[in-house]
Amino acid sequence: MKLTDKLYVYKGQYGYSTLIKNQEEKMYVQVAFKKDQEPTGERETINIKNGFLSMYKDKNGYAKPKIVVLDYDIIGEETTTDEWGSDLPF
Repeated sequence: MKLTDKLYVYKGQYGYSTLIKNQEEKMYVQVAFKKDQEPTGERETINIKNGFLSMYKDKNGYAKPKIVVLDYDIIGEETTTDEWGSDLPF
């Protein structure tokens, strides 16, 4: 599945991730970038120009989703994700 859209990412101990939520339920999804092309800030809003949805298996063997970003532009540094939930179509 090809992805292109605005995404809020932040750097954690194990790389970059983003938060997705459905009402009260939340899930963190890993975000992978090409080597040496990661954002420089701790928290950034990016515009994905070329990316896709993939998966990996955690240490327990469970499948987890992962967003792979091949090309992007930095929109800016953000401090909140409250506005992201209002754009969902469901």
